[in-house]
Formats: sequence, C-alpha cells, structure tokens
Amino acid sequence: MKTNKIREIDYSIAFVSGQGNIYINKHLKAYNKKLYDRIIEHEKSHDLGPYNTTDLKEDMSIDYFPLKDKIKFCLKHPKGFLFLSPVIVTEDEIMVSGIGIFKWGVVLSIVAFILLVVF
Repeated sequence: MKTNKIREIDYSIAFVSGQGNIYINKHLKAYNKKLYDRIIEHEKSHDLGPYNTTDLKEDMSIDYFPLKDKIKFCLKHPKGFLFLSPVIVTEDEIMVSGIGIFKWGVVLSIVAFILLVVF
C-alpha cells in the first residue's frame, strides 16, 4: 500500500494511519524544515501492513529525530507530547498505536521497578 496523502496536524509529531496517510505536525516545518522532511521520509519507510518488528526498530531509532530535539519541540508545542499516546484519533479513524503501548509499558515498568526498590 502506498501513502495516500500527507496531512498536517497541530498535535503529536507524526504517524501513518491505517489508511496510509502520513500525519505530521505542521509546526515542525517552521521549527526545522530538514527535520520535517526527514520525518516524512521516515514515515514513508514504514511497512504499511500490520505493525511489525521492523516498524518497531524504525520508531525506536533516534537517528531521524533525537530525543532531546523531540523534548525541545514538545516544550515549544505541548500538543506534540501526544506522540506518547497509545490511542490516535484522526478525522477518519481511531487507531491503537503499537509503539504508544510499548512506550507506556516501558515507562510503567520503570516506575514499578523504582517503587519496588524504594519501598
């Protein structure tokens, strides 16, 4: 399946919908045009079938958008933090994000570990 359209949004950072559309935060273009283009290429690289280990490796890679830059962007545009959400809502669909669930699992595991060690 090829990507249908690139749609600009004002929340999250970027994702590919189940219908093959790329959604990208419109503020990224003004923030850093090279980064905007790199993120679009990253989203195009996803296999648009069911989420798989290749997609997970791509999403966990910090090569295309380093974590410190994500945090700086999200502090400037707080709706960007929705990239952490396990549920993504667009005008066409509601999706459950595999990477969002994975991120929350990691965060909750770390919190649980810290609580077990402290208490």
